[in-house]
Amino acid sequence: MDRPDHLSADQLEAQLQRGAAQWARLAPLSPGQRLTLLRDTPAMHHWGLLRRALDASAQAGKMNPVEAVDIAHFAVALADALDPAVYGQPHLQDFRARSLTALGSAKRAAADFRGAEQAFRAAWDTLATGTGDPYEKANLVCYESVLLRDLGDFEAAFSLLDGARTVYEEGGDDRLLAGVLVQQANSIGFVDPLRAVELARRGLALLGADLGNGGVSGVAGRKDGYFELSARNALAYFLNEAGYPEEARQIQETTRPLYARFPGVAVQSRMRWLDGLIARNLGDYRSAEHTLGELRTVLAAHNFDLELVLVSLDLAEILLWSRRHGEAAQLIRETYPVLTAWGLEKDLLALWVSLESCLREQAEESTALMRDLAATLRRGWNRRRAAVSAGSAESAGS
Repeated sequence: MDRPDHLSADQLEAQLQRGAAQWARLAPLSPGQRLTLLRDTPAMHHWGLLRRALDASAQAGKMNPVEAVDIAHFAVALADALDPAVYGQPHLQDFRARSLTALGSAKRAAADFRGAEQAFRAAWDTLATGTGDPYEKANLVCYESVLLRDLGDFEAAFSLLDGARTVYEEGGDDRLLAGVLVQQANSIGFVDPLRAVELARRGLALLGADLGNGGVSGVAGRKDGYFELSARNALAYFLNEAGYPEEARQIQETTRPLYARFPGVAVQSRMRWLDGLIARNLGDYRSAEHTLGELRTVLAAHNFDLELVLVSLDLAEILLWSRRHGEAAQLIRETYPVLTAWGLEKDLLALWVSLESCLREQAEESTALMRDLAATLRRGWNRRRAAVSAGSAESAGS
């Protein structure tokens, strides 16, 4: 859906300019007002505005996922309003599929995993009657793989991306291929960190990123640097996980100018978390404890529950290595209500209680149990949230 192939370059540019002006008018409005204006203004029914709305949804997803969902709903409505006599029905199906993909991505960012699954399923059904453009299928694969990763199915997310990787390799599109490689790194890293390091390096190399320049290049036309930040963060994180904290710290330090461009809680928390983990692996337990302790407070204040639990495990491990078993056990006890609030399985809750007991008894298996719990939570937390959401929806409808 990058651009309608039957329009001239001048026509495309004219639509893009008109779309930018119209979106400037629409952006401050409420979701209902946007839809009403769209319905009553046929002059808005064109590809240029759809392209602008999709870009706006993607941008909002980084800072305000709820707004991203609203904009994606607008994009779906706009795609449905386009004239098949102008664009052709197969192209309209591609446009609608791209809009449904944006909706699925926004719902995933908003933690509506069940809604994301439904949107992606609808996108696949719509693409079946589209132009058959392999790039459209590859785009959908890339977004759906992020959902699988969030749901803890790391291997499936990694394998799903192979199809998109083939499309971009055959098309000679280094920018999109780099994106897939970094996504694969983020998918497989918790299973095989060294493989993730290799993939992240290859992705950054394709983009021509200089790991020593502070991430200010805006590689491959991505002027906001968000993608380069994601790639660098993955490389540093999995280097640290693989046992190379010194190299991870060097990359982290040169990446700080990029982190500074994104002051939102999610990005800044990711930076601080990695700072703490690198300090831990370098043996600087005091700095690691301070950093992760502050981060726990931020995560609790913003209801990042999974991250709060995982950071608590990291902090408890530092306290354990500092021979402060009682404090580690107390931290685990204080975090227990966060798990029960999500209705996690009884066996997982029992493991958490067992961890507290192991810590109080200064048992040697405490560290291994903490690592196992973290891995289990990464795989199961969001899937449990999706199941709870589905159950609530069914109860409301009965």
